[in-house]
Amino acid sequence: MSSSKNDFYSQDFGDTLDFDDTQVQVDPVFLNDPVIVTNRLDHKLLKMGRCISKGGFGLVFMGEYKGRRVAIKKIRPDRSVTAAEIEMFLKEIIMMAVLYHPRIVEFIGVAWDNLRHLSAVTEFMDNGDLRDVLHGYKLKGERLSWESHKANIALHIAEALSYLHVLKPKIIHRDLKSKNVLLNMYLEAKLSDFGIARMRYLVETHMTAGVGTSFWIAPEVLLGRDYDEAADIYSFGVVLSEIDTDDYPFWNDENKSNRGKIQEAEILSLVTEGKLRPKFSNDCPKAILDLADCCLQKEPEDRPTAAEIVVILEHMIHASERSSSSSQSGVWSVTTSDDGNAD
Repeated sequence: MSSSKNDFYSQDFGDTLDFDDTQVQVDPVFLNDPVIVTNRLDHKLLKMGRCISKGGFGLVFMGEYKGRRVAIKKIRPDRSVTAAEIEMFLKEIIMMAVLYHPRIVEFIGVAWDNLRHLSAVTEFMDNGDLRDVLHGYKLKGERLSWESHKANIALHIAEALSYLHVLKPKIIHRDLKSKNVLLNMYLEAKLSDFGIARMRYLVETHMTAGVGTSFWIAPEVLLGRDYDEAADIYSFGVVLSEIDTDDYPFWNDENKSNRGKIQEAEILSLVTEGKLRPKFSNDCPKAILDLADCCLQKEPEDRPTAAEIVVILEHMIHASERSSSSSQSGVWSVTTSDDGNAD
């Protein structure tokens, strides 16, 4: 997709950090890290356009680097930024730089002329995040089907997790949700946002609790227990419900007058007790419900690995392709419980 020169501007960013570099002392070990040094881009060649995403910590802009459309992540300009937050951003950049997989958003480089312009540059994903895509198709009355797109999207996410979980040391994403899955023009999915991802060096390593977005967090994390990559698998099960319903998890459809959510604390309490799971639609394929049931098990050891999920989804997709040319109903047949739960 081509862009006019007016879509981008370079060097003097309109939305930029307003903290004084002299007042924020960042540990030189980060800026001198070999990964940062070897992946540094020429800041003068980086052009930035409109803001396409806003988070609690950063902004993402559409941009261009040497004629290639890119995404540029920067720290929010309206924050009082600390050295610790800049170092956290640099850690995220270092994490992204060492990941190479077709289902992980490609890291292109890091650029800055001073700390106010510190930017992480990645490939640009034309269709934005999975949450917005699902919602957009639903609003148009053109919901994506499991057979046409959803199964492949789920497979792509599982492939990304499988890659992260077999690295040495393993990487736990810790914030898997539809907003952190990006889609290209072909609706192929890639995992993004490694701001709170952590390497897991040893089985007994204590992983910090209280991270991630609450409705996607596994019970053991909510309870403050040690956890491992199985926490990502629980989050994947929640994402399956998002993909299936085209809606947020635990959305209270019964309360149509307010169209709101049940109290968060009540939901999380029930989740930790294993008494509540995200809803699935009445037309969700049984094969997906069965997979979600495995992923959403309360005990981490009862959940499948990401590699096992990849095999399961590949089998579903191949079986669907074989049955599409015959009169068989195929793997996407619907058999659900009355309430649409995965149980």
